[in-house]
Amino acid sequence: MNKIQVFLNLEKLQGDILIERFKNDIENITKRDNEIEKLNISYAVKSVILFHEAKTLYSLGMFDMTIIVCRTIVEYLAQELFIEYAQIDGEYEAIIKLAENLDFRKIVNEFLYNKDETKTIISKDNKEKFNNIYTMGNDWVHPKTSKQTNVEDTAKNIILLLRDLLDSLRNVFNDYYANDGKLIPKLNRKLPRRPMKLTE
Repeated sequence: MNKIQVFLNLEKLQGDILIERFKNDIENITKRDNEIEKLNISYAVKSVILFHEAKTLYSLGMFDMTIIVCRTIVEYLAQELFIEYAQIDGEYEAIIKLAENLDFRKIVNEFLYNKDETKTIISKDNKEKFNNIYTMGNDWVHPKTSKQTNVEDTAKNIILLLRDLLDSLRNVFNDYYANDGKLIPKLNRKLPRRPMKLTE
């Protein structure tokens, strides 16, 4: 009984310490939150959901975790696009398994990007953003071989890059336009071969 009571008291104390820490930093938290422009209306896919969590981490000053989570998010995004658009035949579950087992850079540089603009899924600029985010993340995931710089600057740069990447690739208005309160499909929109997996 005493052990449980002591544990509960320590839990409450830890919570109070966290709350106090964020209260004391509220000005910086607000400033950092405002630095990252909101995404336009985006598809509710895993990569977009995780971006909002990464933005919260950045706002709260958790810079190392922001960098690592952003690296993870570009992997999710690359796999999502591969599953949706890759010109590969097969069962849906088999395509998912393939995406999970392929190297990130192979997906981005060989499957998603093509020098032939009529065949490419992503632009050259977006290919570079994918690679830059992944490389920046690797510098913090693998500290022994890292070229770590200022952690706050790196966190800001990586989340801004990711925000631009998601706004380019997951923006609903890439595929639809608003008319009289309704979303109308654009005739020239890029249709996926397989359905987009929206989160519930």
